[in-house]
Amino acid sequence: MVIRMVQIKVTILNYINKYGDFTFSEKEFNEVDNIIFSVLTYIDFNNVVEKGLDKKITIFDAIDLYFSLHKKKYDKNDIYARKKAIKVLEAIKNKKRYKDLYLYNYIYIGDENHQFCAITVEVNIDLIFISFGGTDSLISGWEEDARMTYLFPVEAQVKAINYLNEYSKTKEKIIVGGHSKGGNLALVSSMYCTSSIKKRIIRIYNNDGPGLKLEQIESQEYKSICQKLVHLVPNYSVVGLLLINEKYITIKSSKKSILAHNFMTWKVKDDTFERTELSKFSLILSRSISNWMEKYDNTVRKNFFTTLFDICRDIELKDLGEMKKNKLLFIKLIKSAKKINPEVKEIAKDLILMINKCNKEYKKEVGVK
Repeated sequence: MVIRMVQIKVTILNYINKYGDFTFSEKEFNEVDNIIFSVLTYIDFNNVVEKGLDKKITIFDAIDLYFSLHKKKYDKNDIYARKKAIKVLEAIKNKKRYKDLYLYNYIYIGDENHQFCAITVEVNIDLIFISFGGTDSLISGWEEDARMTYLFPVEAQVKAINYLNEYSKTKEKIIVGGHSKGGNLALVSSMYCTSSIKKRIIRIYNNDGPGLKLEQIESQEYKSICQKLVHLVPNYSVVGLLLINEKYITIKSSKKSILAHNFMTWKVKDDTFERTELSKFSLILSRSISNWMEKYDNTVRKNFFTTLFDICRDIELKDLGEMKKNKLLFIKLIKSAKKINPEVKEIAKDLILMINKCNKEYKKEVGVK
């Protein structure tokens, strides 16, 4: 008889079930709560949570209203992160730990030029969590991510700084966090907010989000907050190793490659994420990205990414979800890509070679031929 050992995957949902009946005064805020609040920005809270510091709604009432407005849990074209965030939303609705906390000051901007989201959670009268959103399916958001390789600050970073500065007249202690691009926005806004707010920030969570350009890593603004920074990356991190990262904590994911970016795959041990070491795949990827960035200066990178996103504009592609609905857009994209100039093609070739090299290492590491 063959006995198979079944490995139980412990996720943030297990944590919610285990500690959901403990208030924050009974069990203090921790890094798993951080990711729960960070992913709230993937939820469409329009017409649920209002903009402004004085228009608050409990999490319980917000979730009730959200599901009354959205009869379907999610649209088939919703981004993967939103589908997972909705599961978190369902899990916390009736839990003593979360249901009576307040949500407020929700903002979402998504147009042809920008994509930005933020929301605030009042943990108690002395502590708030400011959550910044990651990239959704809008092409403008992805283009802004690309701009981070050659420009600082990008529009979303400016908006994050302004959002944080709205709290200049309040007195609570502040925790700032976000997942993916939201993690970078949490970091940058904390670096460049007013000094009075900076003093009130007790922790900054960058959850598998990009790092900084060299000038920012070496800046006084970064040095002023780096001791408060907690940068969590899964062992198969991709997004969290983009740009420059001075320090990070590696945690276990049940998935590999880009799938490890999904916060629902992060393994939880009691009230923390399980620690581990970075995979060879991610180490090679990190070095390869650094080499690619060093090889091409800001001007070249700008020309490269501008050309790529100009193609999207030429075929009127505004949302990645449109690719699923209209297969002709993909054909148009391929045809337009053939027209790009030789210099851009050469950079793209370099990028593809880098990805292939990392992919070979990934296959070797996980034992796939």
